Amino acid sequence: MKLLSITLIILVSLFSTISICADDYALVKITKGKQITYKIMLKKEVTDFTNSLKEKSNAIKELIAKNKISLKKNKIKKRYWARVPILSKTKIVFSNASEQKVEAKKEYYLKRNAKLEEKILGRATKKIVTGGNIKDTLINMHGNGKKFGEEKRNLPMMQKDRSPASIYLLKFDTDRKRLSNGKKIIKVILSFRIWDPDNNRDTIFTVVPVFTKWEEKNATWESAGEKAKWLYPNGFALGMDTAPMECAEGTVLVKGNKAADTVNPGTEYKIDITNLVLQWQMKKFPNNGLALIPTHDEKINNGFHSRYQICAKEHESDGPKIIVYHSK
Repeated sequence: MKLLSITLIILVSLFSTISICADDYALVKITKGKQITYKIMLKKEVTDFTNSLKEKSNAIKELIAKNKISLKKNKIKKRYWARVPILSKTKIVFSNASEQKVEAKKEYYLKRNAKLEEKILGRATKKIVTGGNIKDTLINMHGNGKKFGEEKRNLPMMQKDRSPASIYLLKFDTDRKRLSNGKKIIKVILSFRIWDPDNNRDTIFTVVPVFTKWEEKNATWESAGEKAKWLYPNGFALGMDTAPMECAEGTVLVKGNKAADTVNPGTEYKIDITNLVLQWQMKKFPNNGLALIPTHDEKINNGFHSRYQICAKEHESDGPKIIVYHSK
């Protein structure tokens, strides 16, 4: 009798465990403009996650409002703080399953999305913007006023003391007639190459729009150019001369390379900047280009120093490219 009771208890416990596991996980679809991502999380955490996105959006709105006031107080020409980032929307697309089943479902959705995108882009017209149609430079916090506007390869992208020490600036014409021959834009990708990777650490590179005008040949960390100025006299300020980092338009993980000090050709990385280009075209804010920023992330490199070198437009084969897909 005791043996039977123990067996029943074990079976009930096992059944309960399976039931709990089956209800634990959910696959959440997150959309921001045209960008779609999927995230696996505990089902009970979905509501908190959605609320955190709303809180983040409200925090950015408050930040924008605060900076509008500070600009007014300082009698500085109003910058383009009217932009509020598109709030990410969440939707449970699959739930009540184990983590393994949700992971499999995620793979299914990712493959389905990839096939659909491949089909759409396969029908689209592809255009590549390079070289003379791009303006680019690098500003370096520790560059002592050095101008990088005509450098070909010596553009060190550095992240130091948990903050970016240098930033790559890039601008291209987003006029619809010139960029996509007046046709509907489907997708826009920023492609860049790293020829000198960090020897040890990976780093996230983030894209945000630039709000302040800058000059390709004369921009430095201290000054935006001979006829242009950063918002504050002491130099470039993230979140003021650019959108806040919370408004990131895209990210990519740039890998370190222990095996090789340099690589030729450079390693290519791509970031989807479709939403940013569409907002420029809708005149949500002026097109003063974008900033590519090495970003601190404790989970990736514990905030330690990292250094990469990026190829500028002057490097014809490995320079940055804007890949545009538009309707025929």
